[in-house]
Amino acid sequence: MADPLPRTAVALAVLVVLGSLVAAATPAAPGRGTNPSSLAAAFPAESPAIPGSGTAAPTPAATMTLSSPGISPAAVSLAWTEADVFLFSSYTVAYAVNASGPWTTAQTISTETTLDTAVDGLAPGGSYFWMVTAAGSLGGTESSNVLSVTQPPVATLSSPSNTSTSVDLAWTNNASYGGLVGFVSYAVVESENGSAPAVVATITNATTGSATVPDLSSGTSYSFSVDTTDCAGGCGTDTATLSVTQSNTITVGTAFPLAVSVAASRSVVDVGQLDAFTCTAAGGESPFSYAWQVGNGSFVPGNNSLSASFGSSGPVVVTCEVTDRTASHATSSVSVTVNPAPTIAIATNRTAADVGEPIAFECSPTPGTIPITVGWSFGDGTTASTGDVTHAYASPNRYSATCSATDFVGVTVVASVALNISGPLGATVVARPPAAAPGSDITFTGAGTNGSGNYTGYRWSFGDLGTGSGAVVGHAYAAAGNYTVTLEVTDSNGITASAEVTVHISRVQAQVAPFSTSIATGTAVSFSATGSGGAGGPYNFTWQFGDGQVGYGPTVSHTYSAMGTFAPTLTVRDPLGATGVVDLSPISVHAAPSAFAWVTAGVVALVAVLVGAIVAVVVLQNRRRDEAASTHEAMARYIPPTDPRATVSGRKVCPRCGAANLPIRRTCSHCGADLPRHPRT
Repeated sequence: MADPLPRTAVALAVLVVLGSLVAAATPAAPGRGTNPSSLAAAFPAESPAIPGSGTAAPTPAATMTLSSPGISPAAVSLAWTEADVFLFSSYTVAYAVNASGPWTTAQTISTETTLDTAVDGLAPGGSYFWMVTAAGSLGGTESSNVLSVTQPPVATLSSPSNTSTSVDLAWTNNASYGGLVGFVSYAVVESENGSAPAVVATITNATTGSATVPDLSSGTSYSFSVDTTDCAGGCGTDTATLSVTQSNTITVGTAFPLAVSVAASRSVVDVGQLDAFTCTAAGGESPFSYAWQVGNGSFVPGNNSLSASFGSSGPVVVTCEVTDRTASHATSSVSVTVNPAPTIAIATNRTAADVGEPIAFECSPTPGTIPITVGWSFGDGTTASTGDVTHAYASPNRYSATCSATDFVGVTVVASVALNISGPLGATVVARPPAAAPGSDITFTGAGTNGSGNYTGYRWSFGDLGTGSGAVVGHAYAAAGNYTVTLEVTDSNGITASAEVTVHISRVQAQVAPFSTSIATGTAVSFSATGSGGAGGPYNFTWQFGDGQVGYGPTVSHTYSAMGTFAPTLTVRDPLGATGVVDLSPISVHAAPSAFAWVTAGVVALVAVLVGAIVAVVVLQNRRRDEAASTHEAMARYIPPTDPRATVSGRKVCPRCGAANLPIRRTCSHCGADLPRHPRT
């Protein structure tokens, strides 16, 4: 076998030659502070050592530590630890906008001892990811960690205050200077009323963040911005690069000379009505202080608004005084006309009324600030738009009627009245009895219903030109006829209601049944009569037979014992005592025949009938003893006889017409009505 040493030596020689060739072919490294675009051109994107522009190549394991010691809005300073790569060739500084790429070469550095650099031309506020890769001549690489850096925003400019001749400016510097990034200057740029911008102040101290721009014109518009100049790379040397970032632009108007105006919400008010005043300052230098003077009073400190009312009528001057920061004063006044406050008076012709009764309402306002509108609300859902009005309520209740008056400046006054509304008044009337004879008193009873409940008057018209007053009256009519009686009732509300009743006035009369006008002595004559007119039954009958004898009841029997001509009369009396007299036909009484002349076939037949009647009565009484009739029933059906001299004993009195009957009768001999079974003895 051949000795291997010569082959090893040959391999080493070949590697040395290849390394020299690669070193000779590598381009020269650019200096610090180079723009990323120029650096990308110097380090080809297709280099296999690091990812090229737009290429997401595999990232080597991190063996170097990358950090950022300084940063400005447009530049970043990077520093890293030294690489340990065989036959060092270069450092490649690359960036990406995403942590995973694609990566863009920013710089390539061929000096192994250069461990920092600065990159400018970045977007303020942008986010970048940075990585440094070290490459060896024989293809070996080492990479740093991926460093995320967010560029700070540009400076923020504001104006804390301004006067009529100067403006105060303040700004922020968001850079963190260090490493290869440093501060150069601030330039305050001014534009007056849209003119070309010009630098009015240059500040070289990075910690100074404010400036006052003097010598301005009052009432003029100015635009300001601040340009911040930073350096990257060798700050203070010819190799440094400068970046200028501009803050936001603000427009500031300088104040005009102090002026003030005051306004009133109402130029005319009523006494006691609040008015609002507003004081407006213009120009001057804030802050402002305010003071108010009302009428001839002194100034009282306050704010820019005031509410005030006035206790008396007449013109009033209200003045506002404004003082600005420089102690300048300005005043303004406004005049207000103060009218007397309106008042209101109401009246009604009544506070108690019945349903449907008109009530007169009067509402009388006194002037505030004319014109004045007036209206009523009656409490029952209805209204009226005039001060004097008549209204009637449809339902009984207690109501509150309110009148309101509003003048031209909106002041409203109200007044109310309480009302008691009663139900509709009615009346009733009763006549007892509803019929009577002329000259008999009839009692009339009147009453009111609903209304106020307090009835103050009763007026009667009896239909015969007669009148009366009072709740209960009596009246007698002189002539027969039908009369309409009218009652008018008045309640305490003054409302009247009427009612009517008709009464019938007629004379007491009797109708007598025919009777024998020629009889013999000892012969009984039967008389029967019915009454009518007057107050109606039951009637009382009194018979005068013309021979000095008297009989009572609607049916009587009388026997004349002497011969002659007799003129009987009948007197009929109603329950009120009114009477009627009937003159009957004369009766001629002649002598009776012989003692036995009367014994005829008719008499015999009559005797037989009487005997049979007696037998029937006996049988009837026996039957009635078997019947159970209570004393209560007998009392309930008993009516006293109309004959004031008759006794009850042995008589049955008809419950319908009052006629007395024999105890053996079952029905009334006068009217045929059923008689009581057991007369009271």
